[in-house]
Amino acid sequence: MDTAAWKNDVRVIAPDRPGYGLSAFKPGRRIADWPDDCVELVDALGIERFSIVGVSGGGPYALACAWKIPSRLVSAGVVCGLGPLDRQKIQEMEGHPQIMLSLARSAPWLLSLFCGSLFAPLVRLYPPILMPLLVNSRVAYDRRTLDRPEVRNTLLASVREALRSGPRGLLQELSLFTGDWGFRPEDIAFRIEHWHGERDPVIPVSHGRSLAARLPDVRSRIIPREGHISLPTRLMNLILLAIVDRQ
Repeated sequence: MDTAAWKNDVRVIAPDRPGYGLSAFKPGRRIADWPDDCVELVDALGIERFSIVGVSGGGPYALACAWKIPSRLVSAGVVCGLGPLDRQKIQEMEGHPQIMLSLARSAPWLLSLFCGSLFAPLVRLYPPILMPLLVNSRVAYDRRTLDRPEVRNTLLASVREALRSGPRGLLQELSLFTGDWGFRPEDIAFRIEHWHGERDPVIPVSHGRSLAARLPDVRSRIIPREGHISLPTRLMNLILLAIVDRQ
């Protein structure tokens, strides 16, 4: 299928998860509750069946939909996505993701203090402070992708918007990632399209392989040389094409 031929036929909807942007914070929610929010949204929009793609921390939410509402889905994809995290998996990570997830698991009060008093206010006031955290000199494709002004500016604006109402959504989500999702990957009876960068510095490729091994029905692609930012940016047309072709 020619890429230009399907672009006009794809409607992309990107809702904020609870606590991000203008989406209301929802105390006590679980990742397994997200499909109910999606159903409410698509019903209001008059959409019967849809495809879903989760990137990075969105991966668990796409999996939740594949687990809970498979009859409403046409296809489901996970790109550089998180799998279930235990202490060992967190220790396999590096840098700020490892620090924040470790704190979310063992010292949430300290993470709350850091995010509420320092991280979130600084990001809202001066988003470029994030760049040293995002740029990883060991992954050339990530670095080159973030050198593109349109990518860098979009990413910074997205993070700033996510923290518009403060850090509660972020803090809650970090806690959810390290806890019980409310379902297991092994329980998903729906085909998952899966992509992970071989050189991903944020979510190690070992995590991607482990997640794919736990999914009963998966088509997994480990992409050589790609990182965490470069893969979904450079290959999103191909990813969407694979999702659309499932229809």
